[in-house]
Amino acid sequence: MGPAASVLAIVTHYRYEQCLAQAIESLVAQTRAPDAIVVVDDGSDPPPMEIVGRFPQATLLVTEENVGPYRLLQAVFDHADYDAFLLQDADDWSTLDRLAILLDEAARTGARMVGCQVENIYQDIEPEPSVEYPRDANAAVMAAPTVHPVLMGASLIACDLIRELGGLATGLRFGADSEFIRRAVFVAKIANAAERCYFCRIHPLAATRRPDTGYRSALRADIRRRLHARARDNVARHLRGEAPNLERIAVGPSVTLTRVLGPELRWSGPGPTS
Repeated sequence: MGPAASVLAIVTHYRYEQCLAQAIESLVAQTRAPDAIVVVDDGSDPPPMEIVGRFPQATLLVTEENVGPYRLLQAVFDHADYDAFLLQDADDWSTLDRLAILLDEAARTGARMVGCQVENIYQDIEPEPSVEYPRDANAAVMAAPTVHPVLMGASLIACDLIRELGGLATGLRFGADSEFIRRAVFVAKIANAAERCYFCRIHPLAATRRPDTGYRSALRADIRRRLHARARDNVARHLRGEAPNLERIAVGPSVTLTRVLGPELRWSGPGPTS
């Protein structure tokens, strides 16, 4: 992923319109512009057409049912014809040099997935200690297999890395980001830039904080047990000189996306219907 890489910026969205414009604007204004920007809506009723329509550079894709962010992302990953994907959540925003910084870090380190340091912005919720993401995510996972060394929503990921690993574990409603990263460290360099160039809103409606889906929920605990067991086993295999298990831990059905406004994206195969 060099400075000339073609980059598709992807914003996943579900019923959080109050911050979406800021998220898109921070991508439109990048000092190194992405080649395209797409908002992928997860079955909001109605979809955020008015907000996305303010930005002629942005495309809006929608799905009829709520399926979670990982199946949405995979539907784009499967066919979009770009060298890399810049991810961002709809309630977050980026510094204007974020893409330039991540591309420079990728070129400097040879990493095929690059994150950055993150500033958490707490709204109506008690602040938590800040997290410093390791510069070398590979070493961090080998030292502590269950660590979460990169914020995937703040990362730049090479398309060829996604294809090599078969994509995301789309059968997981939560945790597929950690699952992907813990497979990726066995086939690619993963790094974090030193710069703090991503702002993450933490609020009571966030999936990570709601009682039914948050980090302390029974649902998350069950997923975490499965992922941690696989992570520990893979590191143990690696240390014994054996091949790790890089199969996706759970695979869900594919998703049909429809383009409702904005420029057509570049697709390597059949893209969304219009």
